[in-house]
Amino acid sequence: LFGSNVQVSSGDEMEFFIPRGYDYKEVGNKLLEEKIIKDPRSFHWLAEKMNYPSHVYPGRYILKNGMSNRELISLLRSGQREAIDFTFVKFRKKEDLAKHVGERLEMSAKDFLAVMNDEEFLKKYGGLTPELSMMVFIPNTYKVHWHVTPKDFFKKMYKEYQTFWNDERNAKRKKYNLTRKEVMTLASIVEEETNKNDEKARVAGVYLNRVRKKWPLQADPTVKYAIGDFSLKRILNKHLKYDSPYNT
Repeated sequence: LFGSNVQVSSGDEMEFFIPRGYDYKEVGNKLLEEKIIKDPRSFHWLAEKMNYPSHVYPGRYILKNGMSNRELISLLRSGQREAIDFTFVKFRKKEDLAKHVGERLEMSAKDFLAVMNDEEFLKKYGGLTPELSMMVFIPNTYKVHWHVTPKDFFKKMYKEYQTFWNDERNAKRKKYNLTRKEVMTLASIVEEETNKNDEKARVAGVYLNRVRKKWPLQADPTVKYAIGDFSLKRILNKHLKYDSPYNT
């Protein structure tokens, strides 16, 4: 019960992930395969006594070197899961974002992409559509539970998006008579136009002026996006003729 049974190979702590659908025997096998517990028999014996089989919760746990079976099982059956830092900078396509999510959270890229393309689901969030679902994801670092479901993850990011649009930012966009969607779209174009932060205000000013005068944006990044070739260094006349609603 109280003797040390957890060994951490490096340092004093380690991450331990329990996937959704695991039962306590699979948890025990995973602990053994990852060489975390020294005596699996005592772990399973006490797990039965502490009714762990009825309290298996998926997620990320932090295990400490030298933990006893009692401490280990108490932690796992409590469901005290630790969030991870989920960071992203920018992505050009939903598929790229979904791949990034699938590599860092338990969900698959395919399942998350399905949520971002689910018209009925998106309607609940400010009338979003599959074409607009990416604007909810504002580059930053967020605390997210590793085992979160695709829909709950989107719901969390939408909440963060709503927080981002505070009174100050809403007042700024209203000054230019722009919707949130229009601001996010223009910001993505400016971001692709230049990597130099000190140039972005000037570039944005050019586009805002064109919007005000109801001129075409004439933005090269939108042509690259329409064609789907982000390696283009120069936009030629033949590219400008590409027929797409994204070609401005």
